[in-house]
Amino acid sequence: MEFQSRNFQRLAANLQHYKTIAKQLVKDEEQVEDLIHQAEEKAKKQAVSISQFIETLTWFIRLLRAYLNKEYRQVPWRSLIMILAGVIYFVNPMDIVPDFIAGIGYLDDATILALVMRNVQKDVEAFREWYRHQKYSS
Repeated sequence: MEFQSRNFQRLAANLQHYKTIAKQLVKDEEQVEDLIHQAEEKAKKQAVSISQFIETLTWFIRLLRAYLNKEYRQVPWRSLIMILAGVIYFVNPMDIVPDFIAGIGYLDDATILALVMRNVQKDVEAFREWYRHQKYSS
């Protein structure tokens, strides 16, 4: 149990690190677009059997893209930074558990994205409603 607690603390500390990076990155639309592209490519390559992980990542990418395109700006700054930090963590190949380790390389990515989703769930749900309305009203 202590091992799990230490690992969770390390994950949380890493997320804080990526939040710091996200605060700088969010100011550069070109870099955010590049990050979105990297995340999409990595997600396509790693279409493993963790559909919830992929679904969460997909909604994060959609929200970031809508924000970047100035289509959806109702997301709170704190949530935007959390989501961006989670995507940065996902794109980084050398995180706590390196992605190249077969079978477990994406467990930390999934954990970080789940942690982020838990903190921004309400804002992502609001975006989903907006997104569905946009999709079906066109």
